[in-house]
Amino acid sequence: MARGATIFVVLLGLAAALVVHKPKGNTQFKVDKKEGGNQKTGVGLSKQALARSNLDVMQLDGNNHTFGIQRNSFVWDDKPVALQAGEVHYFRIPSMYWKDRLLRVKAMGMNSIQTYVPWNFHETEEGKYDFHSEMHDLIKFLQLAKELNLPVVLRPGPYICAEWTGGGLPGWLQSNPELKLRTYEKNFIAKVNVWWGKLLPMIKPELAQNGGAVIMVQLENEYGVLGDTINNVQDRKYIEHLRDLAVTHLGNDTQLFTDDAAFGASPINEAMFLRGGIKGVFRAINLGHELINDDVAWTAALSAQRRSNAKGQSPMYVAETYSGWFTKWEEARITRKKSKDVAKAMVRLRNAGASVGLYMAHGGTNFGFWAGSNDGGFLTSYDYNAPIREGGDHGMGLEGQDKYEALKEAFGAGRELPEEPAQPVFQKLDSISMRHAASLQSTKSDLCHKGWQPSKGGPQTAEKLGHFLGLMAYRYTSSKIDMSNQVIDAEASDPTHVYVNDQYMKEFKGTKHNVQLKATTPKIKFESHKGPHVLDIVVDTCGRANFGMSKKQMHDTKGLWSAKLGKKALNAEDGEWSACALRFENVSALSEVGQLRQSKKENAGPAFYFAKVEVRDTTKDTWLHHGEGWEKGVVFFNGFNLGRYDTKSPQKELYVPASILKEGSNEILILETGEQKQKMGQIDFMDKRITRT
Repeated sequence: MARGATIFVVLLGLAAALVVHKPKGNTQFKVDKKEGGNQKTGVGLSKQALARSNLDVMQLDGNNHTFGIQRNSFVWDDKPVALQAGEVHYFRIPSMYWKDRLLRVKAMGMNSIQTYVPWNFHETEEGKYDFHSEMHDLIKFLQLAKELNLPVVLRPGPYICAEWTGGGLPGWLQSNPELKLRTYEKNFIAKVNVWWGKLLPMIKPELAQNGGAVIMVQLENEYGVLGDTINNVQDRKYIEHLRDLAVTHLGNDTQLFTDDAAFGASPINEAMFLRGGIKGVFRAINLGHELINDDVAWTAALSAQRRSNAKGQSPMYVAETYSGWFTKWEEARITRKKSKDVAKAMVRLRNAGASVGLYMAHGGTNFGFWAGSNDGGFLTSYDYNAPIREGGDHGMGLEGQDKYEALKEAFGAGRELPEEPAQPVFQKLDSISMRHAASLQSTKSDLCHKGWQPSKGGPQTAEKLGHFLGLMAYRYTSSKIDMSNQVIDAEASDPTHVYVNDQYMKEFKGTKHNVQLKATTPKIKFESHKGPHVLDIVVDTCGRANFGMSKKQMHDTKGLWSAKLGKKALNAEDGEWSACALRFENVSALSEVGQLRQSKKENAGPAFYFAKVEVRDTTKDTWLHHGEGWEKGVVFFNGFNLGRYDTKSPQKELYVPASILKEGSNEILILETGEQKQKMGQIDFMDKRITRT
């Protein structure tokens, strides 16, 4: 319904605010004094905002519907609508919880959702697509959103950022040194054509105009941060090409848009915002709550977005505003934001009749090795201090206020909202003592993704060898070189573990992309050693860069750069290089490692530990906490990679969803990559988090 509503509808809207949705806490929805002729409620919502009936006009009933822009407003079947879209990532949530999380988002007052599509998640290896395994079924997710009447703003990249490794770009793209990411370069564009040629035809039946849930599709992501469509022809051509691809595969009637940030200048960085879009494609803006709550910055953002779009084609749309923020491993505490500050910004947006994408409504988990990096790796938990926490319960702001309830007041006042599902109940399991199973050195050949592969010409980047996730092992084998009591001098991208003839030397650490390995090898009599001499270097390749202020920063390759023994480069004349990708995806192979009972040796390097835990209730989640002695590594629960842990980090436990629990005996396998100098304490399974998120 249009904003020029009748007096009757205004009064009806106020009545709804008073009766239909009564917020919890001390806030009362009563009319305050007039401010500039705009009466407001106790939470700051104006009578006009409460009276608007444009939040609940979208109905996904299986019929074909139109979504577009008219008279500076989004319109659904020609009726004005404002979006309150909650960002939810299907690839960070066990699929059994998709419905639960979406229902919570809807009960908070969101009338739509947003989600990215990570290219590397669906095409980890070139030409091999996965849209069906756990957490990968995008179409099922979109159809579930339709079932729950939550229209979808789809953000298919190709680059997504999202604190996701590589920003969603597959590692294999970087196996070609001539390929340039995120611009119109023939090698990159050829790969994008194939990817979107696979993805977008799958999306077409799910468009609202075809009876589905998808109402709008984003091109790229915050391109103005490193791109320049104004002054760089190839950058402009790239975004234009994405537009043309979308039109080719989705049709002319799909609403397309770009979103761009405006940080780094006062009151806003208008230049960054402007250089990310192209003429004829609607431009949205990304703003933190600090900028929305600042009168000068907010006015500047309104003006910049309106001027960047064609006349009459500029609804105010903050495509990303942030409920919390991300946290890195090396930080002292979890990053949190005050609930009242975020809610205040949402009230301003609603009073302005603006549309918003709340990043994140529910963050989820970076299971496996999917967490990204930006001058430091991100935690396994992607809780994000969002209103819906990692496990589905309510998030708390920095000041201790329930963030879910605070935002529900802003989003839901004046509307009839569905009941939120009952709060999740977590469970305790028996604590377990882990026994040493085997060293990584003795088992890695059995765990190689595709066996040991030759690395001609010396060590190659992991990407060139087809590796993108997990650890990368390099091996130099020689019958000519005496590796005893010599200085090894090498350089790698990430922390490394070095072995000579199966003897562990040490872990080497350093700054990103500049880990120096320099130490003297153990004394071994050349003639007493049977067989060739072997140098093993395991690189613990952490997440790839998901963000960069320049295109060069997005080219984030991993692995071993060089290696010398003494002053001599280790080359093909004296031996052979090979490499082994340790993805740890073979569940049966991991289970077999757990059955081993090798004796534990002092200073043997990374090692696997194993135990079993009994589970009676497979309907409740739990939280895995490491006791004393544990430092860092990876946890596998029934073969499922829960992600990395670091006991010195602000994240003190790992989320164990009920979806991976089995009634009866469950296998726990831990790869500990720390020093293991003291006794390894128990592993606890708790019904409450220690981490404050």
